[in-house]
Amino acid sequence: MSSEWSRQIALEVALAAERNRRDAAVSEPLRKPRPNPVQTPAEPKSVIVPSEKTVAVRAEDVTAKDLFEAELEAQGVELTHLPEPTPGETEKETAPDADPENRPVLMEMRNITLRFGGVTAIRDISFDIRQGEIRAIIGPNGAGKSSMLNVINGFYHPQEGEIWFKGSKRGPMRPHQIAQQGIARTFQNIALFKGMSTLDNIMTGRFTHMKQGIFSQAVWAGAAEREENENREIVEKIIDFLEIQHIRKKPVGSLPYGLQKRVELGRALAAEPGLLLLDEPMAGMNIEEKEDMSRFILDVNDEFGTTIALIEHDMGVVMDISDRVVVLDYGRKIGDGTPDEVRVNEDVIDAYLGVAHE
Repeated sequence: MSSEWSRQIALEVALAAERNRRDAAVSEPLRKPRPNPVQTPAEPKSVIVPSEKTVAVRAEDVTAKDLFEAELEAQGVELTHLPEPTPGETEKETAPDADPENRPVLMEMRNITLRFGGVTAIRDISFDIRQGEIRAIIGPNGAGKSSMLNVINGFYHPQEGEIWFKGSKRGPMRPHQIAQQGIARTFQNIALFKGMSTLDNIMTGRFTHMKQGIFSQAVWAGAAEREENENREIVEKIIDFLEIQHIRKKPVGSLPYGLQKRVELGRALAAEPGLLLLDEPMAGMNIEEKEDMSRFILDVNDEFGTTIALIEHDMGVVMDISDRVVVLDYGRKIGDGTPDEVRVNEDVIDAYLGVAHE
């Protein structure tokens, strides 16, 4: 009895420690600071004389030069001064990534108009999504945001306008063809297989990467077995990345809302998309869940280099994590630019304050 009581106490202590760890993690800043490319020194281009211990520094990095060199010599370290970089060399190497406007265009929407019978949901809207950025699409309810996302992923076909993807004009395509192009999405209303486990739901995101036929899969031997094992390994890495190891075998229908949203993000990531579309990924979440989801979105963008287009109503989140924002209202574009530019745009302010429209 005493042994069982000791195990219970140990379990409670472990759970308390885990809660403290998560609380500390939540308090960290949402966005990791990105290095300023102008201030990042270029890699040394001179040849360093090899030695057992070599330290390469620039002149401006040495403070109290004589004392510093004397201390290094006492430690048996050889100090080699490097020449100054060519003026403009650092900026030339890194400037294209500093400003979203200088990045290559991944997708461009040109004069898109979408109608449902006599209702015009989107009217003559143009904007682009650039490689490696987080592009937010915002606006009041009924502005046409989800309709635009459905145009991007091929579910809706606009009556007017052009869609260009990776430099080529894209005609009408089925959603599965869009997925094969490297575009994945999550949904405003969770669309998971409730009776399947977390692992199996995320595995469905690997469908476009599985090439073996139905008979090979039925036998599940040889190439089919190797293919599934390779895909399962990728899924396990996504589960670790999203910190959902503890629910990997649980049916998603039994999970809290916030975890279901995370599983849906995992399924989209399993497709290894070049462009990830997120339709209100934080809708219905509490503050802690929003912080977790924001951190995962930023990590996907920073670590995987995935371009992200998202719809979100939480303006604090949008302004914090987005590189550029496009604003829609009644199916029209009323603003486009950086978060700082959009927040002072008079048309955007009027739309959110409910100013009367003619």
